[in-house]
Amino acid sequence: MRESRKNDHVRLKTLARSTAMRRYKAGIIVKENCIGCGSVESEMHHPDYSKPKDVIWLCKKCHSDFHVLERKVLCA
Repeated sequence: MRESRKNDHVRLKTLARSTAMRRYKAGIIVKENCIGCGSVESEMHHPDYSKPKDVIWLCKKCHSDFHVLERKVLCA
C-alpha cells in the first residue's frame, strides 16, 4: 500500500471523490454552473470530505482562488 493511502485524510478525500463521481455518472448529482462566476465549465469541490454527497461547483479559476483564500484564512 502506498504511504499516501495510509493517511486517513487522503483516504477520506479519495472516498469522497469516488463516491461523488459515481453519483454524478449515475445522474444523482447534477452538474451546475460555477457558484463564483456562473461559468458552465465547472468542477466538483468538497467543502467537507466527510460529506461526499455535498459538493459545490466551481470553475478552475474560482476553485483555485477558493483554495488560496482558504489557505490564507487557515494560516492567519
